[in-house]
Amino acid sequence: MNSFPVFLKLKAQPCLVIGPGREFGARVAALSRAGARVTVLAPELPPEVAARVEAGELAWIPRLPREGDLEDFFLVVSCIDDRETNRRLFSEAQRRGVLFNALDDPQHANFSFPALVRRGPLTLAIATEGKAPALAVRLKEELARLIGPEYGALAELMAEVRPEVTDRIKAFEHRRRLWYRIVDSPVLEHLRAGQEARARALIREMIERAREEAANEADG
Repeated sequence: MNSFPVFLKLKAQPCLVIGPGREFGARVAALSRAGARVTVLAPELPPEVAARVEAGELAWIPRLPREGDLEDFFLVVSCIDDRETNRRLFSEAQRRGVLFNALDDPQHANFSFPALVRRGPLTLAIATEGKAPALAVRLKEELARLIGPEYGALAELMAEVRPEVTDRIKAFEHRRRLWYRIVDSPVLEHLRAGQEARARALIREMIERAREEAANEADG
């Protein structure tokens, strides 16, 4: 394994997408959804990207890339199908300490885009280090069938009660047992059936029981 999986927080980070090319619009959209400040560099733009530039959502540098373009950017994505240009851009990125990805050119990248399954705050990422993207896509499709929206709803409910649990149950071990008890309980089944009220009630019962168990152990 030659890569280390991480999730980057890109809110307000300056990011550059170089194009045009395949996946140009998709990469722009993905970085924008993550909250990045996106600049696009391309002599021309596809309609969906041009519309966002006109709306003031993106900055646009209307030309081909050249030396110095990567300065002041945190992350750069190249969607152009030009290995030599990607090599030069990657070399500059390495000198500047910039994260760089060239589409379908893993030799000129120090990070990759995984295939994602999103369910609310829950994100599943599948990557093959650029060796078999089609396999990652098929695994994504399989996971999307297996992991329904109820998993995202469960994550949201657990996040909702976390401050209360932290405040009322002081010992980490007691909290850890409670979280696994919730995950292994019928809560997920209730959410899958659209029974959110029952799911909330069951979580409430488990919190109270965990609090009582913690208090009894402290007294004992």
